Amino acid sequence: MMAQPQVNLQKSILNTPLTRRSILIGGMTLPAVSMLTGCGGGGGGGEVESDVVIPIAPFDPDTTPQIPDQGEKTEPEQGTEPIISPDAVKMNVGIYNFEYNSFAQLRARRKVSKGTAGSVLVTNKDGTETAWESIVDYVKRSVDHRFVLLYRGMLTAFAERPPQDYDVTFFTAPEFYWNVPWTDFLNTDEVLVVADLFLELVTQKVRSLIAKFPECDYGKLVLLPGTIAVLKPSVNIFNKDGSDASTDKNPILEATNHLVCVHNLSLNDEHQRPAYMVWPKRTVSWIDFIGDRRCDRGDELGNNASNPDLENYAHVCTLNGEEKLVVKIQRVSSDKVQAFDDYGRQLLDTTFNNELIEGLPFGINICLDYAVASTTTDKYRMAQLKNTEFKLDFVISAGIGLVAKNYQDASTVQYAIHNDGIQGSNQNPYQVKYEYFSNVSQIFYDKRIGAPYLLSLPALGTTADGSRQSTTMISVDNSTDFTYPERYSGMPSITDEINSANVRVWSLPVDVTDTLKTQETVTAMKSENCEAAVA
Repeated sequence: MMAQPQVNLQKSILNTPLTRRSILIGGMTLPAVSMLTGCGGGGGGGEVESDVVIPIAPFDPDTTPQIPDQGEKTEPEQGTEPIISPDAVKMNVGIYNFEYNSFAQLRARRKVSKGTAGSVLVTNKDGTETAWESIVDYVKRSVDHRFVLLYRGMLTAFAERPPQDYDVTFFTAPEFYWNVPWTDFLNTDEVLVVADLFLELVTQKVRSLIAKFPECDYGKLVLLPGTIAVLKPSVNIFNKDGSDASTDKNPILEATNHLVCVHNLSLNDEHQRPAYMVWPKRTVSWIDFIGDRRCDRGDELGNNASNPDLENYAHVCTLNGEEKLVVKIQRVSSDKVQAFDDYGRQLLDTTFNNELIEGLPFGINICLDYAVASTTTDKYRMAQLKNTEFKLDFVISAGIGLVAKNYQDASTVQYAIHNDGIQGSNQNPYQVKYEYFSNVSQIFYDKRIGAPYLLSLPALGTTADGSRQSTTMISVDNSTDFTYPERYSGMPSITDEINSANVRVWSLPVDVTDTLKTQETVTAMKSENCEAAVA
């Protein structure tokens, strides 16, 4: 029997008119400007008006406007729980969302003495000179700091809410988590020289991270650790007439904004899993690569073979206004799905194995893709998945809202798990407070109106005492001093100022009746590899 408060909550949602402020669909607005769907826009139609103002300058907190007071907002009642048939075969899934302001990273590039190896000397407007540390040194240190903070988040959250309590656990971080502010780059050469370094370092760090949480100690764990976005030169960008659009005199850059998916599962069983995979973002928003202001729309480009149905043009983006660092970026990225073995060798399979956990396929959408090239609606993205009938949809973003229409023809998706790098940009304001960066919603289909709808679910309280609910936030220590367990000594310190972070946790019962058939199969999966290792 469904709890009465839950019934009332569902009825109130169904009876709420979809007014301008009843649901935040597109994530990003400018005053007196229509909101474009998906990470602040990027074309593709679907314009919706909104009077909610969200920060517009990723990576530069100095120019971030404040979200206005929208009046009293309430969470769903704390007793609200996911609804699932009592006869269903259930897999208990833990969702750990690492919440972090990735859209306004703190500037931390250091001034150094003139003549320091690798330093760059800049002449200021007043004629004085400033020496900045090498961009390579800065990137290496910053990636170390993101790695350490994420590691602390996992340690702290797992101590508070043990992942062994679940059949499988997903741990997520937001889009742009690994980036530094674009305003810290002084010229195009710096942007290009660290692109491959950034990608290599992030891959190394996330692989190192998952290795610290073995399955037999922490249960089955899949890590979706946010994205890293870089820019690279490309000669395969064309005008509509087929001529070269990117030339030496007028270069257009290619965006790579991807997530490295890693896991702690066996690589030696019958499932033949890759050790890690790359899921790329297909579309570039006008807020993805900006420092001082949003990007402008540039010349039209020919269709990109990666997705010829998407409108393609050049974004003109000011990365650093003081240094007049302006670049052109192709809107539709050519970045591909990749899979690798444990030795880092690329596999021939060009699909993303979203069945790492037997019976629990999942999808990933990175920000604007969710609006214009979703894995639930876009045939080109769907073709890149091993299984298109997935049960969990992970939306990793910085400035977009969950929207029910994405699930109109995706009846197998039971939950949308959203981790956003902008505070409050992903919430239905009638359900969830603006203070949150992430949201988990259960997806229902209303036969009366022939459409799906979303029910936001509250995170678990941080106390196991059933008589009360404390705050849902698990704070992460971002200070220089942090006491690690003895087995993990020798970790880098956080020596720069870095944004604060917290983790919130959800417990989701997922119906796997159609894939695993019996509850005994689910139970056996939970510990099969560890029992074999002990034997």
